[in-house]
Amino acid sequence: MIITIKLKNPSVAPPMDVGFVWYLWLPGLSYWDPVMASPLLLPEGYDETFIIPLPIGNWGETSFSACWVVALLEPSTLDVIDMDYAFWLYQTTGGLSTSPEAFAEQVEKAIEENSLNFP
Repeated sequence: MIITIKLKNPSVAPPMDVGFVWYLWLPGLSYWDPVMASPLLLPEGYDETFIIPLPIGNWGETSFSACWVVALLEPSTLDVIDMDYAFWLYQTTGGLSTSPEAFAEQVEKAIEENSLNFP
């Protein structure tokens, strides 16, 4: 799986302080896991794309739906400045052998190994 996250500050105003949050949501399991949360300073005209390859291994014998949720938040109020999401499906045949927690750990490890570094 290739995960692409684009951060942009098209304004010509002063740099923008924001909070960045990224969640993994498994709706069928009522499971949320914060993949990453970080304060960011987005300079004027900032435009960066981060590409994270996530190897797909054996995440169990049961298909499941999942969603990446990312948002930029106003740091003092936590109001959403911008948000996006991507639903996806892990498709296989057969019983769940990987817990949501173990799956989230695999995701976090893959992201760390692929060096997602924000400014």
